Amino acid sequence: MQKWKKAAAGGIVLLGVAIAVWFVFQKEEEFQDESTVDFITKLFTVEFVESEKLFQAIDKEIEEALEKNDEEIVTFSSKAIENTAMDKFGRYVTSDSFDTLLDTGALTAMFERAYMNQSDYKISDIKKQQETKQEDGYEVSYIVEFGQYKRASNVQQAWWSTEVTVEVVKEENEWKIADIEMEQDNFEQLY
Repeated sequence: MQKWKKAAAGGIVLLGVAIAVWFVFQKEEEFQDESTVDFITKLFTVEFVESEKLFQAIDKEIEEALEKNDEEIVTFSSKAIENTAMDKFGRYVTSDSFDTLLDTGALTAMFERAYMNQSDYKISDIKKQQETKQEDGYEVSYIVEFGQYKRASNVQQAWWSTEVTVEVVKEENEWKIADIEMEQDNFEQLY
């Protein structure tokens, strides 16, 4: 009788372990925000030198397009902008949203600010505010603090805090940015 009790107890323990393992594998993977924080850091961290390179490449593309089209350009698509954005943000953004985010300027606005102000922009802090589960992913908001530093100096010229909200979805088993919203009215004076 004692052997039977031990066997039954062992069977119950094994059954319990099997059920626990099944629940672990059935649980939906929760959002991890490391890559989203990396993306936001890259979005708001731009050096004047990299923006200057980008604008020199754009100027060259415009010049070449004008030469080919008798001094008139009806539409213009910049490979330099596309390549720069893809190199810096491509791994963080869904394939469906990359072109939209590029077209709206969400991925390149800080390059323009750095170039226009001849400044570097750097993140000083990112704080997660809220995370909301959605049908196909999450909407997550962060408070982002960043500063403007005059080129070739590490002296901060200005400082801003803004809210950035991102939609993240699973693509190829990774969390990727599907959309970005930035509260811009408190740093419009960047120009």
